Amino acid sequence: MNSRKIAFYGTILIVIVGILALSQFLAHQKPSAKSLLFFPAYSDATVGALSITDQGGTVRLEKKSGTWSVVTQATQTSQASPLGQTPGVSPAGESAVPSVSSFPADSASMAIALEKIKEMKMDQLISDNIAKQEALEVDTLKGLLLQVWNDKGTLIGSVRIGKSGADYSSNFVRPVASNKVYSVGGSPRFAFFTDVKRWRDKSVLSFDKASVQKVSIQKKGGTLIELVKTADTTMVWQVTGPSKVSTKAKQSEVDGLLETLSKFMCADVETDASLTDSAMGFTVPELIVTTELKNNDRPMITVGAKKTGPENQFWVRVSGKSSVYLVSDMDIQKLDKNESGLAEVPPAPRGAVAVPKNKK
Repeated sequence: MNSRKIAFYGTILIVIVGILALSQFLAHQKPSAKSLLFFPAYSDATVGALSITDQGGTVRLEKKSGTWSVVTQATQTSQASPLGQTPGVSPAGESAVPSVSSFPADSASMAIALEKIKEMKMDQLISDNIAKQEALEVDTLKGLLLQVWNDKGTLIGSVRIGKSGADYSSNFVRPVASNKVYSVGGSPRFAFFTDVKRWRDKSVLSFDKASVQKVSIQKKGGTLIELVKTADTTMVWQVTGPSKVSTKAKQSEVDGLLETLSKFMCADVETDASLTDSAMGFTVPELIVTTELKNNDRPMITVGAKKTGPENQFWVRVSGKSSVYLVSDMDIQKLDKNESGLAEVPPAPRGAVAVPKNKK
């Protein structure tokens, strides 16, 4: 064999060895962390909306000016005109009218959901057999559909989240455009739900309780209770009620009242737009609580009637807010204070003569 053939075959051998070495190298190379993400294009700065759909319905969340809101769409019925000329009116004289509303989303729930979207990755391939999707509950019937858009309205990813794995700390997840099903840790399905009440921001009022200067509690029937912070350095609170005598207030009672007011929460929001002020008890309120702050703000809570039902909730309005809130009876009781309960030394009954403690 001449030298040319030896050189030729030697070159071929080197190429083959190089290919085999490269194949081995690539086989042992781990995929990049980003390539394993279900939503690689996700960014906290540019995410714009997400939609969650399961057998219970659909919830859509949208971000505008940095604030997340829950957007709901309901169908209301509107009466036709007397002449019956309204387009699309049913024979019964009613037409379906879509009604879109939005309300602030709960910040804690949003933070958990966005963190799951950002970190959700393909931990372990379980199956690519389409026949197994139903059993793993990642099919179109049982799989929870999660879709994510950026702030330009472009869909950046969608997945079906199925049932829990054997360890109950993982879920089966399938990209919508694929038959591959992965096991994903961290129980991602628990972060996504279609119960609108759970997405609502329950915070109604929030302020620094140290800035409160005065609290007025106006009761149904005219009784007025006032708590005023004194101007001296001790910051003692004085309470005045029907007795018209100011006395030192119990600090523990004041602290509890201010804590409730400064972090006032609701249980839900009233969605029945047909309810009148009279029906909800706002024409003759049960309670009006006004708080005066250092910056001259005066947030006011108006407590209407108790709503019929097992929830044991009152209709409540708050100044500067358009919503009607549903607040638990327990929280209303925390606001409904009386003079004898607030005063460090309860006032003597009218007509009674106060006897000094050192005399009998």
